[in-house]
Amino acid sequence: MTTQQIEKGFVKNVRVNKKANFVFPNIYLGGFECDILEITKSGYSYEYEVKISVSDFKADSKKR
Repeated sequence: MTTQQIEKGFVKNVRVNKKANFVFPNIYLGGFECDILEITKSGYSYEYEVKISVSDFKADSKKR
C-alpha cells in the first residue's frame, strides 16, 4: 500500500463519516507540509503524517 492510497482512503472516510469536516491532503502551510489536514466543524485542526516504512520516518526527521 502506498502513501497516496492511504491518504485517499482517509479522506474518503472523513468525507463519508464526518460530512461537516474539511479535509486537505498534501497541503503546505508556511514552511510546513502536512500529509493530511483535517478541520472539524467546531474549528479544531488535526495534522496527520502518513509513514509506510521506518526509512520514510527517518527521512522526515532529516528535513528542515
